[in-house]
Amino acid sequence: MITFHRIAVVPAAVVLLGSAMPSVLESTDLKIRTIQQNSGTPVAMNPRLEERVVYLEGKRRRTEERREQRNSLWPGGPQVTFYEPHGALIESCDGDTKKAFSLNLDNRTFTPIEMSRRLTPEEIKAFQAPIPPKAEPTRPTVLHETTTMDTGERKQAFGYYIDLDTRISCDPPRKELGEGTTYAAVSVVIGTSGQTTGPISASNPSLVRTTYIGKPETGFPIWRRTTIRNSVSTRAGNSEQVSVMETEVTELSANPLDPNLFEVPTNFRSVLSPQALLGLRVAWWARWLAWGHYYWLRFRKRI
Repeated sequence: MITFHRIAVVPAAVVLLGSAMPSVLESTDLKIRTIQQNSGTPVAMNPRLEERVVYLEGKRRRTEERREQRNSLWPGGPQVTFYEPHGALIESCDGDTKKAFSLNLDNRTFTPIEMSRRLTPEEIKAFQAPIPPKAEPTRPTVLHETTTMDTGERKQAFGYYIDLDTRISCDPPRKELGEGTTYAAVSVVIGTSGQTTGPISASNPSLVRTTYIGKPETGFPIWRRTTIRNSVSTRAGNSEQVSVMETEVTELSANPLDPNLFEVPTNFRSVLSPQALLGLRVAWWARWLAWGHYYWLRFRKRI
């Protein structure tokens, strides 16, 4: 089976540059609110709506997220809105090391998260240890094509420049993309790096071809629409799925932030793992409807 991914990224608006407008880069504290909506096929795409708010203050960053889904309340049942927990991720840099906490703002719980740090030369060498060779595919099995077009449209947004970098000091450096085609072999690996005994690959490698058409945008996007077309070849024939992801920055401000945003509140309870922070919820009427359906099925089985 060959899967084709055609990804079209269209930046709809870039900020008008002018000497009268201040640059966001000169500000220390930032608040950025972004709304993302997904649509298209398959119909049951999750999440359908996502709100993200990022707070930046020096070497610290706080990211809050809210997500909504549309799913059946039970198989074949009515479609209702499911809400993911209102979560936050607090990150701070201590030299090259990043410390982080994951918060559930709904039930006031938190857990520490082990985050990334820069690897030592010895660790890099260990991760690059040779893996037993696998038969290489003769042609690409996964194709990624990203097209960037300048529509010529120009808008002023929030009165700031568009060249905004939302990284903090211990984030990995940004990778610049250029036009052209790259190839990579990808395989699923089980086990630790450097293991030499026993099978460690769960599947044959796939040859991935990635093509960038047009100069990729490197500025800070304030509005972006991504269209993904998947053409899948099966025994039943070819099928195509089209999904659209639209992202828009609805707020960007440089007002001073409350330092407490970057600290875990004292009334939050510590939990052992991030899994304890998960869980979907629905409106109360939907819960009663689901309970009624459950007991109705139990009643029917008895008679």
